[in-house]
Amino acid sequence: MGRFLAVVLLGGVAAVTQVSYAGARASQTADTMEQSQGTQPLATPATSPGSGSQSTVGASTPSNVERKSGTPESEATETSEQPHSSRVLPKLPPAPRGTKTVMGGAIRNVDPVRDQLMLNVYGGSPVKILFDERTKVFRNGEKISLLRLGPEDHASVETVLDGVNIFALSIHILSSAPEGESQGQVQKYDARKGKLTLQAVIAKEPLILRVPPGTPVTREGQAAAAQGAKGATLADLVRGTMVKVKFESDDHGGGVVNHIAILAQPGSSFIFTGNISFFDIHADRLDIVDPRDNQTYDIFFEPGLFPVSKKFHTGMALKVTATFDGSRYTATSIDEK
Repeated sequence: MGRFLAVVLLGGVAAVTQVSYAGARASQTADTMEQSQGTQPLATPATSPGSGSQSTVGASTPSNVERKSGTPESEATETSEQPHSSRVLPKLPPAPRGTKTVMGGAIRNVDPVRDQLMLNVYGGSPVKILFDERTKVFRNGEKISLLRLGPEDHASVETVLDGVNIFALSIHILSSAPEGESQGQVQKYDARKGKLTLQAVIAKEPLILRVPPGTPVTREGQAAAAQGAKGATLADLVRGTMVKVKFESDDHGGGVVNHIAILAQPGSSFIFTGNISFFDIHADRLDIVDPRDNQTYDIFFEPGLFPVSKKFHTGMALKVTATFDGSRYTATSIDEK
């Protein structure tokens, strides 16, 4: 009997010893947390087994307890993130300015993500044209939303150069084949076949157009104002001649010319009067806007030959005499007005 009690007591001592040890560890942990956080202990001493109570060592704040400091998380998220619709988008700059060209053809591959389309130009290769909210779209003369733009068989696109890209100022969707207009240099004219090969200013690939006999030819701009200028004929379409042509589509999608305007011929001399819109002394180049036809002309010059070039500034009025060599205008005299 005494041995049995001894065993029990030893077991009790062991149990008491274990409980006391655990209680000491819990007390030590609580003291440490109190010293480090400066708050009341989050733990209560462990009770002996079978007491019905559970240890709360390391218990955290219940999730349903309201946050006492700061803004509730949901409100903070709402105030830190502005709705997309309230963001102010930057305004688009004005539409590019420059020489406008009307291109006729079939619209293909409209990409509303990249804001671009491909235009199968009559008599030429497909041309990539950019557009955006500044582009106006019409269907048979009635303005429509840009969102309704899609592939069309007949379209007339008024374009302008925007740096190295072609930008659409307006797009006219038509029920019938439209007229096109292009400006460039004559690469070849075959009078026997009635075929004109034109390197357009805004196209990488040349246009091949059919020229019927009797197509009217005139002189415009500087060519018309040049001293001793005479009437023009198809025989004046020599290589390097700068022209502006109007054409329409035939039944096979080709371009048929109905008017040709000669702007400059190789070896011709011209007088430009206007204001400087751009100049680069290192590139030996200046741009003049001539008010007579409101066109911008690129003129090359040798700065050493013209002392007045030291005074160049944007807006300066000049009178320039230049010759056209088939590829560019070169100044022979420059005078300040």
